[in-house]
Amino acid sequence: MRPAMAGFATISSERHLVLCVAATLAFATCSSSDAPATKVTTPTPTTSHDTSGDPVSSDDQSIMIHIAFSGDGFGTPDERQRVIDLEDKLRESIDRSKVGEFDGDGFGDGGADLFAYGPDAEALYAAVEPDIRHFGPSTGSYVLLVFGSDDDAPQRTIPLP
Repeated sequence: MRPAMAGFATISSERHLVLCVAATLAFATCSSSDAPATKVTTPTPTTSHDTSGDPVSSDDQSIMIHIAFSGDGFGTPDERQRVIDLEDKLRESIDRSKVGEFDGDGFGDGGADLFAYGPDAEALYAAVEPDIRHFGPSTGSYVLLVFGSDDDAPQRTIPLP
């Protein structure tokens, strides 16, 4: 059974929880009309290491795509259906590119969060960026790239559109 998290329909793994916490911390640094500020770190995906100096495992990097809705809740039926359609495209692009795996979503708090994991967050983003741009995300949407699984892993936030 998936644990419930306030503001989200469900969260399917510890990785989701870490990514949601990272996104919440990044989002808290800006006003409600702005995308999150970029954390000042310079990741090196091909040689990523955690704080212990051990190499990061092959699926320890991730992206979270936050799609902002027009209201504060779970979005309109049309907004939710558009996100579900986007998920199918993202899954296909990630599978075709062989850069990781699409791992699901969370809806609530005025948006949807879509999660993907793999060995290289930059490669994941490159695989899905055309789908995201074609989708036409609304103001307040962003992509959070996380370069490791630790709470203090380097991150980069890309505002959308």
